[in-house]
Amino acid sequence: MIKVKTYDRVHGAKHTSRHPDPVKRILCLTETTILERDPQTYSVCTLRPLIDVFALIRDKDNLQKFCIEYKNGIVRSYTTNDRDSLLATLLDAVRSSGNQDVHIRIGNTPRGKRYVPLSSTVDEETETNLLRLVINNFQNPTKRYEVLERFNANIPHSGLNYSVTQDSLLLRTKKNLYSVPTLAQKEVDNPTAQLTNLELEAIFHGLTRLLASKTGYAALQIYQGFAR
Repeated sequence: MIKVKTYDRVHGAKHTSRHPDPVKRILCLTETTILERDPQTYSVCTLRPLIDVFALIRDKDNLQKFCIEYKNGIVRSYTTNDRDSLLATLLDAVRSSGNQDVHIRIGNTPRGKRYVPLSSTVDEETETNLLRLVINNFQNPTKRYEVLERFNANIPHSGLNYSVTQDSLLLRTKKNLYSVPTLAQKEVDNPTAQLTNLELEAIFHGLTRLLASKTGYAALQIYQGFAR
Protein backbone atom coordinates (compact mmCIF):
# COMPACT_ATOMS: atom_id res chain seq x y z
CA MET A 1 0.00 0.00 0.00
CA ILE A 2 1.36 3.40 -1.01
CA LYS A 3 1.12 6.08 1.67
CA VAL A 4 0.51 9.64 0.49
CA LYS A 5 1.52 12.42 2.87
CA THR A 6 -1.03 15.24 2.84
CA TYR A 7 -0.76 18.65 4.45
CA ASP A 8 -4.33 19.89 4.00
CA ARG A 9 -7.73 18.21 3.68
CA VAL A 10 -11.35 19.33 3.34
CA HIS A 11 -14.56 17.32 3.46
CA GLY A 12 -16.96 17.90 0.59
CA ALA A 13 -19.00 16.31 -2.16
CA LYS A 14 -18.17 15.55 -5.77
CA HIS A 15 -20.76 16.10 -8.50
CA THR A 16 -20.51 13.82 -11.50
CA SER A 17 -22.80 12.47 -14.20
CA ARG A 18 -21.79 8.95 -13.18
CA HIS A 19 -23.78 9.26 -9.96
CA PRO A 20 -27.30 10.71 -9.53
CA ASP A 21 -26.42 12.12 -6.11
CA PRO A 22 -23.28 13.93 -4.91
CA VAL A 23 -20.55 11.57 -3.70
CA LYS A 24 -18.84 12.35 -0.41
CA ARG A 25 -15.12 12.93 -0.76
CA ILE A 26 -12.17 14.21 1.23
CA LEU A 27 -10.09 16.58 -0.88
CA CYS A 28 -6.43 16.44 0.09
CA LEU A 29 -3.40 18.42 -1.02
CA THR A 30 0.21 17.36 -1.12
CA GLU A 31 3.13 19.45 -2.32
CA THR A 32 2.58 18.34 -5.91
CA THR A 33 -0.85 16.71 -6.18
CA ILE A 34 -4.54 17.02 -5.37
CA LEU A 35 -6.29 13.80 -4.48
CA GLU A 36 -9.72 12.54 -3.50
CA ARG A 37 -10.20 10.05 -0.68
CA ASP A 38 -13.20 7.94 0.24
CA PRO A 39 -14.30 9.19 3.70
CA GLN A 40 -15.22 5.66 4.82
CA THR A 41 -12.14 3.72 3.74
CA TYR A 42 -9.74 6.68 3.32
CA SER A 43 -8.49 5.04 0.15
CA VAL A 44 -7.33 7.25 -2.73
CA CYS A 45 -9.98 7.54 -5.46
CA THR A 46 -8.20 9.94 -7.82
CA LEU A 47 -4.87 11.73 -7.84
CA ARG A 48 -3.83 14.52 -10.21
CA PRO A 49 -0.70 16.69 -10.42
CA LEU A 50 -1.18 20.33 -9.43
CA ILE A 51 0.85 21.32 -12.46
CA ASP A 52 -2.03 20.04 -14.64
CA VAL A 53 -4.58 22.50 -13.21
CA PHE A 54 -5.61 25.16 -15.72
CA ALA A 55 -8.12 27.23 -13.73
CA LEU A 56 -10.26 27.23 -10.60
CA ILE A 57 -13.94 28.10 -11.00
CA ARG A 58 -15.71 29.88 -8.14
CA ASP A 59 -19.40 29.42 -8.93
CA LYS A 60 -21.20 32.78 -8.96
CA ASP A 61 -24.59 31.34 -7.95
CA ASN A 62 -23.87 28.49 -5.53
CA LEU A 63 -21.83 29.69 -2.53
CA GLN A 64 -20.54 26.18 -1.86
CA LYS A 65 -19.70 25.07 -5.39
CA PHE A 66 -16.39 25.23 -7.23
CA CYS A 67 -14.80 23.45 -10.16
CA ILE A 68 -11.29 22.52 -11.19
CA GLU A 69 -10.40 22.81 -14.88
CA TYR A 70 -7.50 20.65 -16.00
CA LYS A 71 -5.26 21.17 -19.00
CA ASN A 72 -6.55 18.01 -20.65
CA GLY A 73 -10.05 19.54 -20.77
CA ILE A 74 -11.54 17.63 -17.83
CA VAL A 75 -13.64 19.64 -15.37
CA ARG A 76 -14.42 18.32 -11.89
CA SER A 77 -17.16 19.89 -9.73
CA TYR A 78 -17.39 19.92 -5.94
CA THR A 79 -19.29 21.51 -3.08
CA THR A 80 -17.96 22.26 0.39
CA ASN A 81 -18.74 24.59 3.28
CA ASP A 82 -15.14 25.83 3.20
CA ARG A 83 -15.09 26.71 -0.50
CA ASP A 84 -13.31 30.07 -0.42
CA SER A 85 -10.74 28.93 2.13
CA LEU A 86 -10.06 25.82 0.06
CA LEU A 87 -9.75 27.82 -3.17
CA ALA A 88 -7.21 30.16 -1.57
CA THR A 89 -5.18 27.21 -0.30
CA LEU A 90 -5.47 25.40 -3.62
CA LEU A 91 -4.39 28.49 -5.56
CA ASP A 92 -1.28 28.86 -3.41
CA ALA A 93 -0.50 25.15 -3.70
CA VAL A 94 -0.80 25.10 -7.50
CA ARG A 95 1.42 28.16 -7.88
CA SER A 96 3.94 26.73 -5.43
CA SER A 97 4.15 23.63 -7.62
CA GLY A 98 5.43 25.82 -10.46
CA ASN A 99 2.14 26.44 -12.26
CA GLN A 100 2.02 30.25 -12.43
CA ASP A 101 -0.81 30.43 -14.97
CA VAL A 102 -3.55 29.13 -12.69
CA HIS A 103 -6.24 31.68 -11.83
CA ILE A 104 -9.73 31.89 -10.35
CA ARG A 105 -12.76 32.58 -12.55
CA ILE A 106 -16.50 32.76 -11.93
CA GLY A 107 -17.29 30.72 -15.03
CA ASN A 108 -15.69 28.01 -17.13
CA THR A 109 -13.09 29.02 -19.70
CA PRO A 110 -14.97 29.79 -22.96
CA ARG A 111 -13.52 26.97 -25.04
CA GLY A 112 -15.26 28.24 -28.18
CA LYS A 113 -13.08 31.37 -28.03
CA ARG A 114 -9.83 29.53 -27.45
CA TYR A 115 -7.72 28.75 -30.51
CA VAL A 116 -5.61 25.92 -29.06
CA PRO A 117 -6.05 23.18 -26.43
CA LEU A 118 -5.70 24.21 -22.79
CA SER A 119 -2.36 22.41 -22.66
CA SER A 120 -0.92 24.54 -25.49
CA THR A 121 -0.18 28.22 -26.09
CA VAL A 122 -0.93 30.37 -29.12
CA ASP A 123 1.82 31.32 -31.55
CA GLU A 124 3.35 34.79 -31.84
CA GLU A 125 1.14 35.95 -34.71
CA THR A 126 -2.07 34.99 -32.91
CA GLU A 127 -0.91 36.64 -29.70
CA THR A 128 -0.11 39.85 -31.60
CA ASN A 129 -3.54 39.89 -33.25
CA LEU A 130 -5.27 39.35 -29.90
CA LEU A 131 -3.33 42.22 -28.35
CA ARG A 132 -4.24 44.51 -31.24
CA LEU A 133 -7.90 43.61 -30.80
CA VAL A 134 -7.83 44.67 -27.15
CA ILE A 135 -5.94 47.92 -27.78
CA ASN A 136 -8.11 48.94 -30.74
CA ASN A 137 -11.53 47.86 -29.43
CA PHE A 138 -11.48 48.47 -25.69
CA GLN A 139 -13.17 51.84 -26.16
CA ASN A 140 -16.07 50.19 -27.98
CA PRO A 141 -18.56 49.02 -25.32
CA THR A 142 -20.33 46.69 -27.77
CA LYS A 143 -17.13 44.78 -28.55
CA ARG A 144 -15.17 45.16 -25.32
CA TYR A 145 -16.43 42.12 -23.42
CA GLU A 146 -16.17 39.72 -26.36
CA VAL A 147 -12.66 40.94 -27.22
CA LEU A 148 -11.48 40.68 -23.61
CA GLU A 149 -12.98 37.22 -23.20
CA ARG A 150 -11.17 36.03 -26.32
CA PHE A 151 -7.94 37.66 -25.16
CA ASN A 152 -8.17 36.18 -21.66
CA ALA A 153 -9.08 32.73 -22.98
CA ASN A 154 -5.90 32.53 -25.07
CA ILE A 155 -3.27 34.56 -23.23
CA PRO A 156 -1.76 32.93 -20.11
CA HIS A 157 -2.59 34.55 -16.79
CA SER A 158 1.14 35.17 -16.30
CA GLY A 159 1.16 37.44 -19.35
CA LEU A 160 2.31 37.61 -22.95
CA ASN A 161 4.68 34.86 -24.08
CA TYR A 162 6.40 36.92 -26.77
CA SER A 163 7.12 39.95 -24.63
CA VAL A 164 9.95 41.35 -26.77
CA THR A 165 7.78 41.55 -29.89
CA GLN A 166 4.72 42.74 -28.00
CA ASP A 167 6.66 45.41 -26.13
CA SER A 168 7.33 47.14 -29.43
CA LEU A 169 3.63 46.96 -30.27
CA LEU A 170 2.71 48.38 -26.87
CA LEU A 171 5.18 51.21 -27.36
CA ARG A 172 3.71 52.08 -30.77
CA THR A 173 0.18 52.09 -29.39
CA LYS A 174 0.78 53.77 -26.04
CA LYS A 175 -1.92 56.37 -26.66
CA ASN A 176 -4.59 53.70 -27.06
CA LEU A 177 -3.17 51.68 -24.19
CA TYR A 178 -3.49 54.64 -21.83
CA SER A 179 -7.24 54.57 -22.34
CA VAL A 180 -7.61 51.03 -20.99
CA PRO A 181 -7.33 51.78 -17.24
CA THR A 182 -9.07 55.14 -17.65
CA LEU A 183 -12.11 53.60 -19.29
CA ALA A 184 -12.04 50.65 -16.91
CA GLN A 185 -12.13 53.00 -13.91
CA LYS A 186 -14.95 55.05 -15.43
CA GLU A 187 -16.98 51.92 -16.06
CA VAL A 188 -16.48 50.66 -12.51
CA ASP A 189 -17.27 54.04 -10.90
CA ASN A 190 -20.26 54.82 -13.12
CA PRO A 191 -23.43 53.85 -11.18
CA THR A 192 -25.42 53.62 -14.42
CA ALA A 193 -22.92 51.40 -16.23
CA GLN A 194 -24.57 48.25 -14.84
CA LEU A 195 -21.59 46.05 -15.60
CA THR A 196 -22.14 42.38 -14.92
CA ASN A 197 -19.76 40.37 -12.78
CA LEU A 198 -18.54 38.64 -15.93
CA GLU A 199 -17.70 41.99 -17.55
CA LEU A 200 -15.88 43.22 -14.45
CA GLU A 201 -13.94 39.97 -14.29
CA ALA A 202 -12.99 40.21 -17.97
CA ILE A 203 -11.60 43.73 -17.41
CA PHE A 204 -9.67 42.60 -14.33
CA HIS A 205 -8.14 39.56 -16.04
CA GLY A 206 -7.31 41.60 -19.13
CA LEU A 207 -5.45 44.21 -17.10
CA THR A 208 -3.63 41.47 -15.19
CA ARG A 209 -2.28 40.02 -18.42
CA LEU A 210 -1.28 43.42 -19.80
CA LEU A 211 0.49 44.40 -16.58
CA ALA A 212 2.70 41.32 -16.77
CA SER A 213 4.59 43.04 -19.60
CA LYS A 214 7.22 45.56 -18.46
CA THR A 215 6.23 47.97 -21.21
CA GLY A 216 2.55 47.47 -20.52
CA TYR A 217 3.08 48.19 -16.84
CA ALA A 218 5.19 51.25 -17.60
CA ALA A 219 2.51 52.57 -19.95
CA LEU A 220 -0.35 51.95 -17.55
CA GLN A 221 1.24 53.20 -14.34
CA ILE A 222 1.30 56.81 -15.56
CA TYR A 223 -2.49 56.80 -15.28
CA GLN A 224 -3.36 58.95 -12.28
CA GLY A 225 -4.75 56.80 -9.53
CA PHE A 226 -3.62 53.56 -11.14
CA ALA A 227 -1.28 52.70 -8.28
CA ARG A 228 -4.18 52.90 -5.86
